[in-house]
Amino acid sequence: MGDRLHQPYRLNLIPGAAAAYDAAYAAGAQGVALSGAGPSLIALTQNDPQPVVRAMIDAFGAAGMDSRSWILKPTTQGAQVVMETG
Repeated sequence: MGDRLHQPYRLNLIPGAAAAYDAAYAAGAQGVALSGAGPSLIALTQNDPQPVVRAMIDAFGAAGMDSRSWILKPTTQGAQVVMETG
């Protein structure tokens, strides 16, 4: 997931992002990437996500940055259109 074209440059523009990227891998993430142009990071893991979340939040905090996280689960259904009545 390491994009060599933009990640090395853009990670350094976001305080704490490079440290959070490294911390996520150190905490057990199987993949980490800068999401779009940033400032979001995405980390993927097959194991308990809490250590990865904590490591990333701590890394951003050490840089003086507030952060928040969402733990999401993949779906095999894909996108759906739901028509509401009423």
